[in-house]
Amino acid sequence: MRAHLFLRDDLRVPVLVPVAGGTAIAYTAPSPVPADRLNEDGVAIFDLGPEAAVLAVADGVGGHGRGDEAARTALLTIASALEEIGELAPGPEGEAPPADLREPVMAAIERANSRLVARAGSLATTLVVATIHRGELRCYTVGDSELLVVGQRGKLKLRTIPHSPVGYARESGLLGEAEALLHDERHLLSNVLGMEGMHMAATSGIQLAARDTVLLGSDGVFDNLYHDEIIELVRAGEPYATAEQLLGRLRGRMAGLDPEPEIPCKPDDLSFVLFRPQAPRPETHERAERAERERIEAEQAEGQGSEQPAAAGQDEGPAGG
Repeated sequence: MRAHLFLRDDLRVPVLVPVAGGTAIAYTAPSPVPADRLNEDGVAIFDLGPEAAVLAVADGVGGHGRGDEAARTALLTIASALEEIGELAPGPEGEAPPADLREPVMAAIERANSRLVARAGSLATTLVVATIHRGELRCYTVGDSELLVVGQRGKLKLRTIPHSPVGYARESGLLGEAEALLHDERHLLSNVLGMEGMHMAATSGIQLAARDTVLLGSDGVFDNLYHDEIIELVRAGEPYATAEQLLGRLRGRMAGLDPEPEIPCKPDDLSFVLFRPQAPRPETHERAERAERERIEAEQAEGQGSEQPAAAGQDEGPAGG
């Protein structure tokens, strides 16, 4: 098992991770305001062989203190459980996948909850986990981090329900999507990892089509875009470019670039994993490599720029006092 963990990270660009015979693209970064905010989200991609992977996003609950530590605990507990499984061997073509991942993942989530409950300081986090094994996806959620499965033509095949009063009200029809998205109490949660009465929602298996898109995200994604917008952004196109477009739209929303009253603007930590069942094509690798080069060049330029004022100050000599 190979783990790709992004904990407390501030990624400038999405990261490409080929996994389970498909293409996963991860991103996580802290809220743009305040500028020195610590990222309390975490993202994990676990490679369990050519036909199996586990994807996860955790959103530490900042109001409970040390949200980053709660997210880290959840993801590392899952990592530990999957390490015991190791790599899953490919099965005969056409054979239905066994429930190899369901029990260990559910047990790991329960174990993570027990660890958080036992820790002093009320640590809490949301969590969304997707297991993919021989093309079958299952999802496990706690809190308001969400998952969507979208067909290439825009059909919404799976959508999880946020565990919150507003999420349940929207699902029951008491609130429309716009009312729910702009509701003053949207941030309130009724279920998190780190509470005694935690419950886990689990979906039945869904067989992914070759051109489906899976998106897991924290509320930084789903509090800033309507579902129809997300579907249109992610349903088709080269996957790395798709992730960049999604990120660009979310950054614009958090910056308040759209003045319309029904367009949300909720700066927050932002994390997502986008997955397509097909292996990355050369152009996807090229885009990811180019983005990484540009990131390195930008950081080097920033470093040089920050050094120049200090050098100029030294030339001026010590200030009088």
